[in-house]
Amino acid sequence: MAMRISNSPDSQDSVRTLVAAQSIFSQSMARISAGRRAGGPTNATGLAASNNLSGQTAGIDLTQANAQDGISLVQTAASGLDTIQTLLQRLRKIAVQSADQNISAEERQGLQAEADQIAKEINQSATSTSFNAKGLLDGSLSSSATAEAGSSIPGFNAGLTSTPPTVTLAGGTLASGTYSVNVNSTGKPGTTSGRGTPVGPGRLPSADSFLSDRTLGFRTDTSGARFSWARPGDYTLNVSGHAGSGASTVTLGTTANTGDTFQSVIDKVNLLSPATGVMASWPDANDGIVFTNGRAGSAAAVTVSGSDLLLKGLGIVAPGNVAASATSIDTISAYGTDGSATLTPPNGQPAVLAASGNKFTDTTSGFEADLNALTTPATSATDLNGSATVSVVSKGASMQIGANPTPSNQLTLLIGDMRAAALGIQGSAPSAALDVSTSSTVASSAIKTIDAAIQTVASQSAALNSIQGRLSAGLDNIAATENTAAAYTTIIDSSAAQQLTDLATAQIRQQPANAMQAQANQTPQGVLRLLGEPFAV
Repeated sequence: MAMRISNSPDSQDSVRTLVAAQSIFSQSMARISAGRRAGGPTNATGLAASNNLSGQTAGIDLTQANAQDGISLVQTAASGLDTIQTLLQRLRKIAVQSADQNISAEERQGLQAEADQIAKEINQSATSTSFNAKGLLDGSLSSSATAEAGSSIPGFNAGLTSTPPTVTLAGGTLASGTYSVNVNSTGKPGTTSGRGTPVGPGRLPSADSFLSDRTLGFRTDTSGARFSWARPGDYTLNVSGHAGSGASTVTLGTTANTGDTFQSVIDKVNLLSPATGVMASWPDANDGIVFTNGRAGSAAAVTVSGSDLLLKGLGIVAPGNVAASATSIDTISAYGTDGSATLTPPNGQPAVLAASGNKFTDTTSGFEADLNALTTPATSATDLNGSATVSVVSKGASMQIGANPTPSNQLTLLIGDMRAAALGIQGSAPSAALDVSTSSTVASSAIKTIDAAIQTVASQSAALNSIQGRLSAGLDNIAATENTAAAYTTIIDSSAAQQLTDLATAQIRQQPANAMQAQANQTPQGVLRLLGEPFAV
């Protein structure tokens, strides 16, 4: 074996072995004292993975707390909906009771007073139901809808920009996106058809003819009797429409050219139009006065009532074989028709919308396009067929129900506006309910409107129940948290048995390494002894 002074391979080899043993000893001591093994130059990958898993575990724990908060929010909203549903059911009972023809006008007024209080309470419930100072049922969590330019529905774009707007849109709980509204048929307002029979050929009355004119007018029975021959005096003409009811006094003059004309009767009815929503007209002298409701729809009726003699004399009712009576009351009603429309979502199939006249509603989401004002008698519009593009922006509450910032880990809670106006049960005044007092016919129409409101609330309740079920299922998935925590523990935590074994091994390896280091240092000393005493140490 070569003997060297400057370099000693044996010594270097023993140093290397000793350093390795000391490193293992120090690492095992650190892992045993900390209880962890991830980190350091020997396990950089484990350190990175453990950091990711630590964030995942903490995120899952927090999302479970978020889910608990979400369930509390949903339950609060559901409680408010239950209250509103109960109030709507009571309102429907009132409408059914008022639709009975056997009750008096005074009893109907009492029912109307209760209905008004119910509408106020519905508004109160909708505006006061909140969670963490956020309104839940007042439309704060609904979607907004705006129309884009280029609609082919007549009057649509102009109606949105008018003051006040004659077209209104509500996004309900639709998700954000671009939707298409297609009107396939137009709802019509109810119109009474003139049924009068002129007194004789070539003796047609004009709008300016006096009711007292004995040569012109309409027959009151098939024998030729006419209103002008009746007892002069004042008669009451009652008119009701979608906005309410009103009464006009019609005067039959004592002599020719006195009292009211057909035109003056029309003017009196139209003067009450803001209160009734009904317009009167004289389209054809052969038929008599015609009354048109201001709102389309099968639930919107125009009703005219008065003495049998008056309605026949105005050409509203056809003459009968029996002489007309000044004391018996005739009533004539006319209902409109509902339109039809569809809503097409982005990359989806068209969905048929529920229709009330030309007010179209998606009962599932609460989306609404109210075009009724486009077909009032004042606009003279009869055809709304066409399409419009609507942009919807969601204003719902976003809940983080997963550990990652991905759509599948997020849930948007949308709740429609549950106030009386949004449900369609508000009357002409903000503090009033829809009319159930004018007549049994009007009350019957109200039942259909209330049924639609009940369906809207029920659909929203069902949607909330499904969301609560999803949140509850997430809470039950505890295995996800346990498995993630177990994976984190597997990587980060040290095995006490393994580390104690490594520590003992390192201690054993250090002892011969130290001995060999001492032995290796003797070789240079032997060389120095051979050179002589002066070089020996």
